[in-house]
Amino acid sequence: MVSVQAKKSHICGGFLLCHDSRHCYKWAVNLTVVVGAHDITRQESSSYRIDVKYYHIHPGYNAKTLENDIMLLQLVKTTPKSKAVQQIPLPKKDQDIKAKSFCTVAGWGATETGGTANPRLLEVNVTVVDRRSCQRSWGNTATITPSLICAGGTAADYKGVCQVWS
Repeated sequence: MVSVQAKKSHICGGFLLCHDSRHCYKWAVNLTVVVGAHDITRQESSSYRIDVKYYHIHPGYNAKTLENDIMLLQLVKTTPKSKAVQQIPLPKKDQDIKAKSFCTVAGWGATETGGTANPRLLEVNVTVVDRRSCQRSWGNTATITPSLICAGGTAADYKGVCQVWS
């Protein structure tokens, strides 16, 4: 997990996918990522800051529905692997995440509706819920599109992240 920052302030979280990435577009604002951080309010011996060279926003991103809410960042240098810094594997092309499978959600997000972001990295194990059950449970309060993953439970027995964690 990395902390994506602007002017040394946390704006969202991300994950290391691989050491090499494609040439994308130049960012108009100076972004950095902090790698190996668990507490974003202090410098840790296991963490270090790396500048972002390029970024690529998914062309199908929809701010209203949060569909395709992903951005790839190319860093100016590679991240050496350590116990505190690991990469996550990408799924195979067209590989679906099956309902009832387990996944881990991590981030510095709020733990209650309307709450403030947590300065310490949090994680919770959740179960993936099939889209139809999830949509039935959330009703008109959310639209569960094919590019979204519903995990943590239904509205009635919700466990996991409070809102969108990034």
